[in-house]
Amino acid sequence: MDKRGTRVRPGQEQRFLAPCDQRDAPAQAYHNLSRFLFFKNGLPFLPRMDEAYDTLTQMQGASERPKIKNGSDDLPVPSGAFRSPEEYFPVQYSFPLTYGTGPEGLPGRASALRRGQARQLKAYLMVFEQHLGNALAQLAHTADLFSLSPSVRRTYFVREFTDAAIRGLSDIVNGLGRPELERMTETPSEFHDRRNRFLDHLMARFGEEFREYALFLSNLQGEQVALEQLINDKISFLKEYPRISRDRGRAFNYTANPCAPENQPGLEPRIRRLLGCARSSFAWTLLGPVAGVYTAGFNLVDENGHAWLSGSVRVAAADEPGAQGLAFAQVTARMQVPEAYALAATVNGFQVSLTDEGAEKSPGPPTSLRRGCGPFGHRRPDAAHSPRR
Repeated sequence: MDKRGTRVRPGQEQRFLAPCDQRDAPAQAYHNLSRFLFFKNGLPFLPRMDEAYDTLTQMQGASERPKIKNGSDDLPVPSGAFRSPEEYFPVQYSFPLTYGTGPEGLPGRASALRRGQARQLKAYLMVFEQHLGNALAQLAHTADLFSLSPSVRRTYFVREFTDAAIRGLSDIVNGLGRPELERMTETPSEFHDRRNRFLDHLMARFGEEFREYALFLSNLQGEQVALEQLINDKISFLKEYPRISRDRGRAFNYTANPCAPENQPGLEPRIRRLLGCARSSFAWTLLGPVAGVYTAGFNLVDENGHAWLSGSVRVAAADEPGAQGLAFAQVTARMQVPEAYALAATVNGFQVSLTDEGAEKSPGPPTSLRRGCGPFGHRRPDAAHSPRR
């Protein structure tokens, strides 16, 4: 039918034009309130609408079907080629032969004055060679800048030249090896500052920061101390962040064993890492029983194998599992009492002892505690814990 409603005969089709304003947009017709007239072999007929829409849906699916069956949804990732960015070609080798700075050197008939002039030029060019070599070394170690390995000890990298790289280097350089170059390039304080900033960048990608914890690592003058420990704590936090992010909504199962390592809320590792505390667990050694009394020796060991607390308690129990449970309850209950701790200064720092209830303090052998966790960030490298009952 045309725009006036007159039926159009076959072979006399006309274009249907619907004038619309520039501010209007065409909309799809609502099929339940529309009437469609189909033609087949020149004869008009009214189809069943459900059958017509099923046919239309099938045709649309066939048109959207990929032309290549079982094709990959993603484009193939091209394989890269390692460019060896640390390889270096000396600048002085690009000079004309008359300068005598290349691998060919000067001819044998050159005078001593001429050889001295060539060496002086090579020594002058070595300053620029070292800068360019360090730049390429820095590029080659980009991955180390964002590495989570505690073995990374530098953020500025240097290139060490030898006679194999620059001929005649030993004639103009004396006592300038890699250790000397590294000391000239980066000091320990610069390394701690830059390493912390790189780790802060990685943490900022997840919206995390160590600002509150870093304030506890400052002394009374506001100077940060124990930066080495701060670096290790940030690395531990980033390494455990996949678990922290995965279990952020996980709750504690109060119906299960509360001492089970797997029964921990998702918030626990996050808080522990932000406080700079390593994950620790008790290792028990049971002796006895003697007259129904067990001697339970324990060591509170962190994930790095470092013992934070050690000692022994005596408990009366019917079997070993019961003795271990009672010993754990006694030790953890005493650890929650602030008055149970005694602090004493030693030559290397402080010694912390956990006293028995109603008894004298009983310090045991010194065990190294975490550094930088004391009040105002004072270092306390050695402390002892040995509760005994």
